[in-house]
Amino acid sequence: MKLKRMCLIVGVLVLSLPSAPAALPSQPVHSVTGSGLVDMRNDPQFLIDAVFRTTVAAHQDAQGKAWGSVVVNILLLFDLPVPFTVHAQVYCVDVEADGKTAWVYAKITQSTSPDLYPVGSNIVTFVHDVGGAGEDFMHEELTASFGNIDCGDRPEILRDYTRVDTGNYNVR
Repeated sequence: MKLKRMCLIVGVLVLSLPSAPAALPSQPVHSVTGSGLVDMRNDPQFLIDAVFRTTVAAHQDAQGKAWGSVVVNILLLFDLPVPFTVHAQVYCVDVEADGKTAWVYAKITQSTSPDLYPVGSNIVTFVHDVGGAGEDFMHEELTASFGNIDCGDRPEILRDYTRVDTGNYNVR
């Protein structure tokens, strides 16, 4: 009887102890955050007239796990303006050795214009953090032609020409 009572008491004590805490997410070692507007209207460098507002919240931990999102609001200016929005899930953040230049890789999860930018397509966003608002560079390619692009790939995009007109990005 004493043995049963002792086992019951030990069992109750064990069950009442707090369980081990769940694994906490790793702290990011790299991040790209911010929002910026690029106005390509009337610029001979660009083939189309468009305005892009891109918001990035991308993080990567020391083990290489990436998370976050990219949201792009686009206004294509043809005879009639064509607005649309794309949401994407980050799968890679690649910060260059200078600590101010980054490439964010994401897969489209929602699109208000799936004919142009279908769900499952890749987005590659280039950000160069110069310092202040309206000084940074950002360019983005939203295209299904990348297929399964690997982290570290560098598509041919306009690196130093696409200055952010308003907004600010931070690369850490």
